[in-house]
Amino acid sequence: MTIWFISAPLPGHADWGGMLRTARALARRGEDVLWVSGAPLRGLVEAAGIAFAEVAETGWRWPPPPLPDVRAMNPVEAMFLRYRRALDTWLNEDLIPPAFEAITGLASQRGAPEIIVTDPFLSAAAFVAEALDVRLAVAGWPAGAPLDESHLHAIQADLSRLSLERIARFKESFGLQARYFSDGPAPAVQSDRLHLSYFSPGWYAGDPPFLPQTHFVGGAPEAPAMPPPGWLADIPAGTPLAMITLGSVFTGDLGFFAWAAQAAARAGLLPLVVLGPNPIPPDEKAKLVAALPAGTRLLPWVDYDHVFPRLSALV
Repeated sequence: MTIWFISAPLPGHADWGGMLRTARALARRGEDVLWVSGAPLRGLVEAAGIAFAEVAETGWRWPPPPLPDVRAMNPVEAMFLRYRRALDTWLNEDLIPPAFEAITGLASQRGAPEIIVTDPFLSAAAFVAEALDVRLAVAGWPAGAPLDESHLHAIQADLSRLSLERIARFKESFGLQARYFSDGPAPAVQSDRLHLSYFSPGWYAGDPPFLPQTHFVGGAPEAPAMPPPGWLADIPAGTPLAMITLGSVFTGDLGFFAWAAQAAARAGLLPLVVLGPNPIPPDEKAKLVAALPAGTRLLPWVDYDHVFPRLSALV
């Protein structure tokens, strides 16, 4: 069976808790597995023993433009900016068309796969799967029931309108129905067959009901082969931890990190604030440190293989 894994060209988007390991397991089973992404992922994917095909564009905006100074904005404007930046990252009207052309072009050269397994926020992959009329699976994210539009805040309703308008334009441009996008006011990439979550249902406490195509395959992380990093080993084993991160895109939203760390500390957890690899000016980092609760660990990157077993013990 020919299976393409398609992701944004960032290491975290090749993971989602186990996406790359899924590709490796299928390849070892004898399936014809190909990973499709941008050049920065080639080394990581090939080191895992997976064949790699480079495309010039995946549709994911990276790096994001600098975050404007939100201190001069009122809170509503600042929140709308955060939502809009997220929408511009995964549903970008300038980047998805060239990504669609690049990936469908690859299919013309190699032949279409039988299944596409996608990074959950890679919109171009959903349009490609529909255009090629192949099955789609989503790795790393559950499929949820549509949100109730009456429960949306005004800002969320505005973003809903923008996202639905963009999808409508993509449908017209590509001549497709957007069948691999969810219904409702908050559209997202959605398979009608399979969503793999590498966590347990309890990890998503408070989320809407999950749709039956969601399969949970996590909740019991493997023990890492290497010893833990020094900073983690110094934290007593029984200390409850809270890892606070916005991934690789929104690492400059210092207010979020400060508020979340304070909330975690009030709940009796030790905050681990993970800023990701994006550089943050020293003066800005100093402001964040001053706003964090005592004992908080501020980490530019983190050893997830060691941290997740400690976190999942709480769920």
